Amino acid sequence: SNTACWALHLLATSQPQQERCRAEVDRAFESAEAKSEAAGTSASPTRLSLGELESSCPLLLGCVYEALRLFPTVPTTPHIAPRGAQLHGLPIPEGCPVSPNKVALGLDPNLFSHPHAFDPERYARGEHG
Repeated sequence: SNTACWALHLLATSQPQQERCRAEVDRAFESAEAKSEAAGTSASPTRLSLGELESSCPLLLGCVYEALRLFPTVPTTPHIAPRGAQLHGLPIPEGCPVSPNKVALGLDPNLFSHPHAFDPERYARGEHG
């Protein structure tokens, strides 16, 4: 997928983040293996569900979110304004086409501090834009 390629590129060009992400994933698998062995259900190789990976690897999840923020797969999402829609307090006529620009939003310094930086930890800090 496009997002996976960008996430791998971002990690490949950021050695410290790559090392920390690798260590996080290694710890998650080591923990899963230890639980599996303790339960007597050791299987090789150990597998983690997506939910387990999300809960045990916040940095990895942040890398995916950063790839989507910096390089959105769908840069705009057209909508039709419903009745009563407003933007910054200004009315938008019902039925008017609106299309938020995700590239511009992802790089907006009012929404993201240091918007051009690859910072997967911003999501763990609650910085979702």
